[in-house]
Amino acid sequence: MRALTNSKAIILAAGEGSRLRPLTESRPKVLVRIGRRSILHRALWQLRFLGIDDISIVAGHKAELIRTAHRVIHNPHYLTSNNILSVALAIDDLDGHPFILLNGDLVFSTGILKGLASQQGNIVLAVDTLSSVDEESMKVVLTEGKVSAIGKDLSLEENSGEYIGMVKFGDSGSRIFFKAIRELIHEGHVGEFYETAFQKLIDEGTIVSYYDVGAEPWVEVDTHADLEEARMMARSI
Repeated sequence: MRALTNSKAIILAAGEGSRLRPLTESRPKVLVRIGRRSILHRALWQLRFLGIDDISIVAGHKAELIRTAHRVIHNPHYLTSNNILSVALAIDDLDGHPFILLNGDLVFSTGILKGLASQQGNIVLAVDTLSSVDEESMKVVLTEGKVSAIGKDLSLEENSGEYIGMVKFGDSGSRIFFKAIRELIHEGHVGEFYETAFQKLIDEGTIVSYYDVGAEPWVEVDTHADLEEARMMARSI
């Protein structure tokens, strides 16, 4: 399946990965190995499988170790800002283009990427409605077939699932998303997650759609326990 041949992608990989020390003392989190490949190179292989070769990687911690044929954008402020700034650094490359955004610590089934690629909509978030969530989860509320709220601060009782860290943008979707990112940065919100832009757009009346990943496996690798789960998952898919 080569559904996204004309699309681009961005992988956000600037974080320090402090909870994976000592593994991340000498390398970026995305270069920690999951089976035969690192987290990063596994994601790159999956994107290329769908025909996406125009890929930007926003790096911070140990950025000089990320050696790839793809574009590497350095975020020198990764210790004092959040990932909204990493997204902003890719505006010139992606504004007005269809693209896929991936959180760099996401290990996932290629089936999720295929399913998301097949969805219609200007902004489509990959959402897991089956797994349990906790306080750290990027929770979502789903209403009438669309996302009506997103944030880590949503209550455990009111949420409908978790945004897994993967989103598809159409060309007009990318324009309105980056417009919101610019406005938030201008207002000084450099310490926010980029998901704040989704909530801003929702509040302004933009339709933010979602794709339910169902039982397809994924892991956000933050801790050593997550890493072991990701390695077990990678052996089975």
